[in-house]
Amino acid sequence: MRPPGIQILRPADYADMQDQVLTALWKIVFAPAVKLLRDIDPSTARLVRVQNAPQSALEKAIASGRVQYLRGVFSGDFNAQIAVEIRQMGGHYDKRLKVYFIKPEDVPTWVKAAAESFRSKAKELHEGIKRMLDKTQDDIERIVSEQRIDANKTVERVQEGFRTAADAIGVSPVITPESKAQLAREYSDNMKLYITDFSKSAIQSLREVVEDNAMKGYRFSRLTDMIKQRYSVTRSKAEFLARQETALFMAKYRELRFKEGGVERYVWHTAHDEKVREHHAELDGHPFFYSNPPIVDPNTGRRGNPGTDFNCRCVDSPILERALEAA
Repeated sequence: MRPPGIQILRPADYADMQDQVLTALWKIVFAPAVKLLRDIDPSTARLVRVQNAPQSALEKAIASGRVQYLRGVFSGDFNAQIAVEIRQMGGHYDKRLKVYFIKPEDVPTWVKAAAESFRSKAKELHEGIKRMLDKTQDDIERIVSEQRIDANKTVERVQEGFRTAADAIGVSPVITPESKAQLAREYSDNMKLYITDFSKSAIQSLREVVEDNAMKGYRFSRLTDMIKQRYSVTRSKAEFLARQETALFMAKYRELRFKEGGVERYVWHTAHDEKVREHHAELDGHPFFYSNPPIVDPNTGRRGNPGTDFNCRCVDSPILERALEAA
């Protein structure tokens, strides 16, 4: 049975902040790159063709970046129709490398022209994305500061959970609207610091993706897929940031509110599963003062109450001294 006064962090507590963080990271890092992809899409470019050249499946594939030709090598994604066209030119498929080799002199002029047109547009796209990312990186603090991060809903969720936990032990300290607003501002400011730090690393990572794709032949579809993969990682990071900061906020909020209500001590409780840190498991069931927390990291000597350590899921069960005295 769970001891009275415990408050468990739940996904609903940080869901709103998670959405806000994800939206901010999308606007800062990914949306500008996606816009450039749409504005400079090689598949929408005018095909560079010689007079009477056939508008074939191969030409369309080259113009869109699905298939590429460079110095006697066709690479990319081949369907049956495209494969037939390349073989008719004299191309031979290499199963190991998954490319077609062909003598350069056997390649029609229109193929070379379409390939050069694609490379020109693709290079423009890649360089434009890198310039945009560099500009964002240089001005990241201002850009993040202009993002709307509102912690009021999260604060209300935490406050509601605390009220239920406090009522269970007969402690009901009141928080003023001014204090609540101050807590929300501090939470929002802290979250913006997290967003700034992660945006910097995400921008650098995305820039490396663009450079890598350029070195491997400017594959338009590959670049799109890799940006999607980076964004998928960002979704997980947004959840982690929201959960971590909300856990820290909840721990500090509980400490402040309980101390205002005359509660000085608590019992440490872990999540009792295989993910619990070894040292935190040693703290389980022991009493500590909020004002004098135990060492949570033996390597650094850092101290903290439940939930304040990095990704900590431990919780505090308040000790009512008056109840002990009456007993």
